Amino acid sequence: MESDHLKRLHRNIEVLKSILTDKEVKKLDFDLLQRVIIRLNSFDCNECGRYLQEIDEHTKMLIEKGNPVDKSDFKEYHKKMSGIISHLEKEHKLVREGYYMSVYMSIGMSIGLVFGLSIFENNIALGLPIGMSIGIAIGSGLDADAKKKGRII
Repeated sequence: MESDHLKRLHRNIEVLKSILTDKEVKKLDFDLLQRVIIRLNSFDCNECGRYLQEIDEHTKMLIEKGNPVDKSDFKEYHKKMSGIISHLEKEHKLVREGYYMSVYMSIGMSIGLVFGLSIFENNIALGLPIGMSIGIAIGSGLDADAKKKGRII
């Protein structure tokens, strides 16, 4: 994609931010959209190019529609975004910020629950925070590593 195309997409997002209410802008999460656009542009993939075209068409449609954004528009937008993010995660091995921490925190809590019931003699209150803190530590380390390697969306 050309840099002109990217500039037009970013300009469309800025126009949408000025047209829509703060609540609608927050629901549409334009910061994530801008990061996704940059990531899609960084890969030489036919599907990424198609997704960029879809984003361009959808932002133009929202600009033409104006201020009253329907629930169906929000649903369509979030459906497109989840498909794009799914593509980036599966095909390009990218992760969302905080992904590993949330996964490993839940794993740590479940392991802590088991240890609390078995090793600490039915003391769940001791096993749960220990497992959770270990999971958070491992997940945070993996998130930092992913960020260092540039694999964050």
